[in-house]
Amino acid sequence: MAAKSLILPKIVFEVRYKQGYRYLDRCGEMMIEVENKLKNWSAKEATITGCQMENQLEKMVFNCSSVKLDLAQYENKKIDLTNFLSYSTGIFDIVSKSLGIKEYVRFGLRYWFLYPIDSMAIGRKILSGNKFFNVSSEIENMFGKKIKDRSFVVIVNQENLGHRIALSLVHREGIDVEKEVDTVLTTAPHKLPKGQKEALLAQLQKRKSQEERPDVAILVDIDNFEEAPKAEELNDFIKKSEELSHSNVIKLIEGK
Repeated sequence: MAAKSLILPKIVFEVRYKQGYRYLDRCGEMMIEVENKLKNWSAKEATITGCQMENQLEKMVFNCSSVKLDLAQYENKKIDLTNFLSYSTGIFDIVSKSLGIKEYVRFGLRYWFLYPIDSMAIGRKILSGNKFFNVSSEIENMFGKKIKDRSFVVIVNQENLGHRIALSLVHREGIDVEKEVDTVLTTAPHKLPKGQKEALLAQLQKRKSQEERPDVAILVDIDNFEEAPKAEELNDFIKKSEELSHSNVIKLIEGK
């Protein structure tokens, strides 16, 4: 498996804090600060329970309330992590200063990785052979039926730093997931008896489509978190989360 095959369709940065009561008084000023200090941001809505801003160019959404802030980037062909994390720390600084936040409950940095595969059958085979998440055959004996699909969730935690890791098979809505893979799309064009040029074009188009929005994929959801953190620990938390998530995602899928 190659890391270059991974797609990162969504990433979320979240901070939960205490005593954010100044939100009601300072929401407007905070939103102006974001518009003035960060590029391409505009206000979407502001209510007594929370506000939202968006960056249409970067496909980012920022939410803030008296208890938390979150920044999400989604549906971008290629998320620039350096850029996203720069916006994350910038928004964190603005909110912390605007609301006078001194105590934090939780930092979170969550990645949704997709690993495209050709069929549900291939995905089931990969997950059934995953040694990290073995399922006892006793469950088959209990219900008298074979396991068809499986998903896994595990939380690892030490001191204040933890990771929630989930693996599952996902598919695009409207796709016939049990349909057999077309051999024209999986066989090397030069091995086909005819229609080699058409097969090559079809494979290239399919590959491009799959790179952006795969029909079937293994979803690896990694939620990194730190509890009761201090503001000065944010950069170190982000660095550790990024390194652990990206260095281990393929290992998690392979289960070796």
